[in-house]
Amino acid sequence: TNLGNAEDYMRVATNVSTVYENVLALGRGLAPEHVFSFASATMPVLAVVFASGGAPVHLYHGDAPPLLTATQLAVLARLGGNLTCHSGSPPQGAPRPSADA
Repeated sequence: TNLGNAEDYMRVATNVSTVYENVLALGRGLAPEHVFSFASATMPVLAVVFASGGAPVHLYHGDAPPLLTATQLAVLARLGGNLTCHSGSPPQGAPRPSADA
């Protein structure tokens, strides 16, 4: 529908998404409460940006086009988000997220 998937907006868990999140978590050695699935490509990134409390978030998108346009990044900044999109891979020695985070 034009409204999208309710799970992306209100986090209304279904049995399918809950099982999927548990499988992802256990397969990667993470606690299930640290794993969320989204039906869109954008919402997971926005969730991290908003959860960062204004701290810079860097998104490396390889050869794919940037996830957000310059206009969308400007709107995100007005909402308090701090996202920078980079083509390619993270530089050697860049910090990596830990499983404890």
